[in-house]
Amino acid sequence: MQMTPQYLAINAVGKYSTSWNAIKAPEQTWFCTSCLSELRLHKASNGLEACFTHDLMCLTPSKAESCPYIAEERKKHERLAYLRQIVEQLPLYTNQGKDWRCVLCQQDYHGHKFCVICGSGIYSIEDVSTALPVYSPRPCSRFILTGESDDLETPDILSSLY
Repeated sequence: MQMTPQYLAINAVGKYSTSWNAIKAPEQTWFCTSCLSELRLHKASNGLEACFTHDLMCLTPSKAESCPYIAEERKKHERLAYLRQIVEQLPLYTNQGKDWRCVLCQQDYHGHKFCVICGSGIYSIEDVSTALPVYSPRPCSRFILTGESDDLETPDILSSLY
């Protein structure tokens, strides 16, 4: 369990105080602003600023679960699993194998987005005039690719070869 340093706490009276001001009154008891658990005051040392951390002896599991200042490994794994799920749903981006046109030097090329004449790819745009049309299926009969009606005849491609 990793404790995130806090710089703001509440005293027993309910007054908010920063860790720098709390050093002036070290005998007071300080509480977390989020879960109201008892905090320990750490004085500035070795170049680190004064801060509060949770007192593990006074921390209950329910408070530890709800407090955002406590970064448990389980919470970390849940966040990573959630982020992996989002990333898996993103479309795969690739610039490999596309036709490009550099608008700076008017050069057409294929492959990675990098113009060898300019030495950059920032002036290149995808050349859609030479690209094949992308088929987007519409709701229709699964045997006819036109999608307009079911009474159209399908063209016989092999008859044109004879």
